[in-house]
Amino acid sequence: MEFLRRKKISSYKLPERLAIVESLPRTPAGKMLKWAVRAQIQPEPVRA
Repeated sequence: MEFLRRKKISSYKLPERLAIVESLPRTPAGKMLKWAVRAQIQPEPVRA
């Protein structure tokens, strides 16, 4: 995310993480399914 820092974006505006995905899930109307995106990029739970 160095490219955002070079643009002088405030640190509180920087995302916690950045995920690159092949394509976004969409409805038949073409709207993005936000819940499906969240499920795709959900981190794996840590197992003890």
